[in-house]
Amino acid sequence: MYKFTIKSLVVLVFFATSLSLAAQEPEKKERENDPSQVVQSAQLAVELANYGYAHQAVLSLVESARIIAEHPFKALTPTRSEPSMGNAGQKTPKVQEISVEKLLADARNLAQADPILLAVVDKTEKEIQTQQSQVVATKGRVLGPARVSRRVYANSTYTDYVVFEGQELAEVLVVGDGDTDLDLYVYDENNNSIGSDTDYTDTCYVSFTPKWTGSFKVVVKNRGNVYNDYTLLTN
Repeated sequence: MYKFTIKSLVVLVFFATSLSLAAQEPEKKERENDPSQVVQSAQLAVELANYGYAHQAVLSLVESARIIAEHPFKALTPTRSEPSMGNAGQKTPKVQEISVEKLLADARNLAQADPILLAVVDKTEKEIQTQQSQVVATKGRVLGPARVSRRVYANSTYTDYVVFEGQELAEVLVVGDGDTDLDLYVYDENNNSIGSDTDYTDTCYVSFTPKWTGSFKVVVKNRGNVYNDYTLLTN
């Protein structure tokens, strides 16, 4: 029988410590936090757009455009991506990409028979144009969260590699189109698990504070039998 000694205990502790130093382990409390205000606003904008297109709700599209204008999305540029491969499944396509211009144009098309709704769209567009002109004149304004739209096929994954800054709160939010269950997994550059959200919805959130600046693997898994058009948001 192996004799457990103080020396062997020290070796085990050293080995465990070495493994922990190689992992970007977040504090548990950070995974339990709610998304920041800017990420919550981005989530609301995507959900309103999805609802507006699904139900031809003009005011939902207008409000989504207003929120996006107030919290402009930067284009998220992953260092590398592994696109989804697999079966799309039978499904009516939904709008994947959203922007202020598209949302207002689509809202105007839906509101053509209603002068009151048309007036709301026109008023909102003028307010946004005024706001954007002020933003251009303001140097150094933080533009808010980054965003990219993806399609993950049935029972498949889509992977993006995203660089996050060390010692700063990092947030990853996924908002799907509502048709399937999505799961979110985040790994560090050594393939250590950082966090996950595996509930039964297609809205997923993981937050953490990296120990150093590096590339993180963001994996979205589709558990359904049809594709899901989702938006990936970071703070």
